[in-house]
Amino acid sequence: MCFVDQLDESNIGLIIDSAKCTSNSFNATFLFEELKKLKHKGEKEKTEAYICDIFNAVLSAHTPDFRQGDIYDLLEYLYTSNNPSIKENANRICNHYGEKGFDFLRPLWEANNTISTA
Repeated sequence: MCFVDQLDESNIGLIIDSAKCTSNSFNATFLFEELKKLKHKGEKEKTEAYICDIFNAVLSAHTPDFRQGDIYDLLEYLYTSNNPSIKENANRICNHYGEKGFDFLRPLWEANNTISTA
């Protein structure tokens, strides 16, 4: 059950404020689950940006890793964006997880970034 029909200007502020209050992975799990349901609703470009903003709000409080498949799915969605800043944000999120010792996003990051061997 989604609490909103889509991510938009009328609800994003409240969602971001709520995201900052997720105190553990368990709470963030429900948020990520709902974001997966909403990712294809509304204006694609705005929805991508809103998901980045929500992710950043969560990561400002902690680094949830419960239900890694949902996190992976959302980042995979962000990497499909045509907007370079969304892809950069996806990279930052993946890097954040890597810096915290979580490697489950590494294959996704590697698939979306050219690694120089020079």
